[in-house]
Amino acid sequence: MRALMWCSAVACAAACGPVPEPPSAMPWDGGDQPWSSSAWSWQPTSGPPDAGPGSSSSSSSRRSSSASASASASGPRVRAETAVSPVSADLHAVAALPDGTAWAVGAAGTLLRQDRGQWAAFPSPTGHTLWAVAAADDGTVLAAGDRGTLLRFNGVAFDALATAASLPLNGAWVGNAHEALVVGGQAGGAGVILRVDGEVVVDETPPNAPALYGVARDRVLDLDVAVGEGGAVYTRAAGAWSLARVPDSGALLRVAAAPGGAVALGIGGALVQVTGPATVGSADGTPGALGLTWWAGSQVLVVVGAGGRVRTGLPGGLADVAVPTAVALWGAAPLGDGLTVVGERGTILRLRWEP
Repeated sequence: MRALMWCSAVACAAACGPVPEPPSAMPWDGGDQPWSSSAWSWQPTSGPPDAGPGSSSSSSSRRSSSASASASASGPRVRAETAVSPVSADLHAVAALPDGTAWAVGAAGTLLRQDRGQWAAFPSPTGHTLWAVAAADDGTVLAAGDRGTLLRFNGVAFDALATAASLPLNGAWVGNAHEALVVGGQAGGAGVILRVDGEVVVDETPPNAPALYGVARDRVLDLDVAVGEGGAVYTRAAGAWSLARVPDSGALLRVAAAPGGAVALGIGGALVQVTGPATVGSADGTPGALGLTWWAGSQVLVVVGAGGRVRTGLPGGLADVAVPTAVALWGAAPLGDGLTVVGERGTILRLRWEP
């Protein structure tokens, strides 16, 4: 696997195999905000389907394939399809719009667009590797990557936005054309938080921030959350960012908004719930985990990772789903009535629940 410049911790998760899972009890280390290791206060809006393994067969990159198998005697069926991919470059992230359009980004500035079920390469204004993409209901799309690269879709093409950052930009969240957040940093070094308003980029990095890898907004709690190196969890409901740390969690790689609070994914696969100044941890480990999303249509979390790992469910009850690949999977996003997953060597998967 190609060396991953934005986060040595992620590279280890993908290439080095299982890492130790964090303990279930992780006391507060005296950070700026208290941290709780009590049980999850998870309250999803409705129960999820019982996630379970399916079976599928592989196909060439020029032909779609699909297969499904019963997860259990009474459980649902999960259909995994291999989509036709126009590239062999590693894909690191994917985002979708309500109209069914989707974007994927990856190595060497790779940009892909999915329209009417077909993926195609899209002209890219950069050769730098892209690590994140985010999209909003109004059609705003941002892509971020190495050397402070930040791209914004103007409806026809991607324009490069000027930033003072020279660090890798690793995570992005977009609310609309005038409301977006981007985070970045190199493992072991300083981090950055950028606020994007149209074409204006403002540096909002707190003092001494470590490298940051993921960012999200929980609209129900009106809470911004950024996560990164050393278990750092930055939150902002109003005004300045506040820092809490999750001891012994290692790097927090991704974060997604979900009912009951945002959820961060740790290097060992641990899930950390963020509900405000305090966070609540779970030792639900998925060694080699690399990506995370909330699948609202099915009311479940989805964790993807090394070796073609896909797990779905709620914290404390994630279950494996079989997919037709064993390559590292990096990103996932809901798309239409299903879920799109992207990964190494241009891999694109489509998951659907079946009754």
